[in-house]
Amino acid sequence: MKNTLSRRQLLAAGLSLTVLPQFLLAGASAATGEMALAPDFELPRIDGQGSVRLSDLRGEPVFLTFWASWCPNCRVEMPEIAKLSEHFKGRDVKFIGVSLDRRARDAQALWTAKNATLLLDAEGSTLRPYASNGIPLNVLVGADGRLANSSVGFSPDLVARASGWIDALLKS
Repeated sequence: MKNTLSRRQLLAAGLSLTVLPQFLLAGASAATGEMALAPDFELPRIDGQGSVRLSDLRGEPVFLTFWASWCPNCRVEMPEIAKLSEHFKGRDVKFIGVSLDRRARDAQALWTAKNATLLLDAEGSTLRPYASNGIPLNVLVGADGRLANSSVGFSPDLVARASGWIDALLKS
């Protein structure tokens, strides 16, 4: 019996890690300390109301979460993402969920964040430029489009940490 890992298994294997992804480490300019621009993408909204291009959201911070319904830690994290988006309701920050599910109905069945936009990336093409080794991947993008902070894998203190990131960004 051949023991090979699928894309899904490889992503799930990285779930327990909470690390600063390579794109953030490599993205900072040594001379200025500025972070790199977030890799741009355009994806369809799961609700069928057009598409979203990340670069079109410049002007206010964006909290991105890359996830999938088949990912156990993503399933645990979904209520935390919903709490976080509810906490910042009415504030100048957008919440975007990028589902890596193959079928929209799988993502819709799990997504509970009412104050967030859900996008579908069945091919996983948006995750690759972020050089992440797993999901869930949470990324905070500043109003200037630059990467501000991130974490990979589920963390029980996600709401507290991400709230701190967002509050600091909104104050700057």
